[in-house]
Amino acid sequence: MDFYGLSIPKSLEELVSPRNTALVIYDMQVGIVRQIANGQEITSRVARVLEAARRAGVRTFFTRHMSLPEPLMGAFQYRTAMAWQHVDSPEKVNPMFLRDTPAFQIVPELQPQPGMSEVFIRLVEAPSGQPFRMTRPLLMLGTAPHRCVLPLKLGRKG
Repeated sequence: MDFYGLSIPKSLEELVSPRNTALVIYDMQVGIVRQIANGQEITSRVARVLEAARRAGVRTFFTRHMSLPEPLMGAFQYRTAMAWQHVDSPEKVNPMFLRDTPAFQIVPELQPQPGMSEVFIRLVEAPSGQPFRMTRPLLMLGTAPHRCVLPLKLGRKG
């Protein structure tokens, strides 16, 4: 239904369709999943949704948390890493998600396939920008988006 130039969906099927929806698989990396008590359960559930999205032709993006090498980290990145790693000094920070390390990789069960995209995010950066503006509904699942993405998108501190 169109009203004043707006397309108003009449059903969930009209609102969420492969044509106008994207799925974001958030930080399902080896180094993150192994730290979560129910990481394998989360991986299995995400895999089921990902398979359904693939069958339906839904645009799919993967995010990966990426640490910067120590000489390139800023004060806020050090402070956040100190809190997450429970250390009291920047000298004790260990950048855990450097590009091309085993911890940086997407878990094997969820490997991106051709036609899917990856978005690398740095510490305390939420997915936004052009790839995510092309869709109306944005379905997000993965590890701890409530800690990184939602607070930033809702204007709150993490």
